[in-house]
Amino acid sequence: DADMGQDRRSAVSNGMMKWAFATIFFLVTVTSFGNSRTVMGFDRVSMSVPVMEPEIMPGEQLLVNTWAYQSDEPQRGDIVIHAFSGQKGVFLNRIIAIGGDTIEIKEGSVYINGVCKKEGYVRRENVTKAESIHMPSLIVPLDHYFVMGDNRDKSFGDSRFNGSVHLNQIKGKATCILYSQRFSRLGTKL
Repeated sequence: DADMGQDRRSAVSNGMMKWAFATIFFLVTVTSFGNSRTVMGFDRVSMSVPVMEPEIMPGEQLLVNTWAYQSDEPQRGDIVIHAFSGQKGVFLNRIIAIGGDTIEIKEGSVYINGVCKKEGYVRRENVTKAESIHMPSLIVPLDHYFVMGDNRDKSFGDSRFNGSVHLNQIKGKATCILYSQRFSRLGTKL
């Protein structure tokens, strides 16, 4: 019983720390820097579309590290804010394949260099449309990244439709959830 009480106090304390961090960061960003969106290499982004469900829910605000790729290369699995050539606005997607990789989709499963990729973040019920079930093999150009939303059927702003993303089109890496209607998701690392 004493251990359970300690675990519960620890969980509550952890939740309060997450909430305090998110609140302080949000207030500092909004009040101290006026119209500036980026503060010391971090930005706050919110998406109203379900392209990254269940990892990121519509309306959640994310902390984006805009300096993440100044010294490190983007990796498969990173959730990034990016642009596409010839498109307005920014998009939120997960990097699935990197330059030099061969990618294809067969029967709803993604294959990278001939190996089926385990994607625990993709719900099978979100893989029903033709473009989510099949995509012919292609090679990602060097210095480019193939990105897709986790909710494959709702993601139309990804590399299946707009081509790969060049490194200089990646604006930053989503690192955690700053705000959510569900308290338990505050501070969740991405």
